[in-house]
Amino acid sequence: MIGIKEKNSFVTFSGDYVSKVTDFIDKYKREDIPTEDLSDEDIKICKSLDKIGYLDTSVVSSKETFNEFKKMGKVLFRICPKNSSSKAIGNNKFGAWAFILSAIFMAGFCYFNRNYMPANIDYVNMRIWEILLTIILFPPLIMAFHELGHCIAAWFQGVKIASISLGWFFIYPLVLVQYLGINLETQRQKLIVIAGGVYMNLLMAAIGVGLKAFFPTVFFGAVIDIWILANISTIITNVGLFGMTDGYFMFTTVVGVMDLRMKGYKYLNSKLRKARINSRNTYRLCGWLLIGLYLNGIVNIYIQINYISSLFHITKWIMYVVLSVFVALMSIKFLQRVKKAF
Repeated sequence: MIGIKEKNSFVTFSGDYVSKVTDFIDKYKREDIPTEDLSDEDIKICKSLDKIGYLDTSVVSSKETFNEFKKMGKVLFRICPKNSSSKAIGNNKFGAWAFILSAIFMAGFCYFNRNYMPANIDYVNMRIWEILLTIILFPPLIMAFHELGHCIAAWFQGVKIASISLGWFFIYPLVLVQYLGINLETQRQKLIVIAGGVYMNLLMAAIGVGLKAFFPTVFFGAVIDIWILANISTIITNVGLFGMTDGYFMFTTVVGVMDLRMKGYKYLNSKLRKARINSRNTYRLCGWLLIGLYLNGIVNIYIQINYISSLFHITKWIMYVVLSVFVALMSIKFLQRVKKAF
């Protein structure tokens, strides 16, 4: 098993070992190899790789998993830091509790100062420069802060950053961070790194609320309200469990199945075709969990649209039309992936 290298939700093998390793695991999964012929270490390795997922290094074939980040958008260039890890000053119980308690403090600060949270946004009277600022600058800025939160959390936990990719998703800039060997780290380290983005958005929202509370004559109006709204909206999106969200990766980290979506789609596809899949209970569980994540996605979309429409005073029928469009698009994409088994 020499040459294993893991990034994010997939494992790659050195080219010299790909065919032997993948063939061995395939035979193990098909139960072509009697378990009595395997050592305890062999069984442990097979179960571990079957759980995490593995990827053939060749261009065409892939085994049981995928690089989810390739589906996010068009990458323009990638930065690969040479020295991206620290001495893990926060990789201990004190660091974990400091992270959790500070997040609770910021959430409590926003709650106790909820009178300064956006109640309605007067977009009608916004000036041109304010509109351009919130539409053009805020989205990439908030995404940059979100990814910065992941980077700081990784540095705090001593997790190496493999690359920082910059690109485009639809019309907006895209920033993505990939880590080196994160699935080999402890569950606590992984959860803190994944939650780092939401933590930063919570900090940005708390700063916005604080500016309104302590400097009301300077910071007021639609711009600061939209800044707070955008960060809260980003938090709501990322605590959702369906799709490419921090919530999904935290969920898979807790349950310990890093390629949950792949196995879930594979199981649902087999049921759709009424075909038998050579799988154990893991695939069945992933299939039902995936349906639960899909329903969670619908609830998340409703919360988002309802929250935003209430702030901008959008009529209910428009809100439900927008909600129906989003749910329809998500459902079509979900069924397409079930049909293709991703």
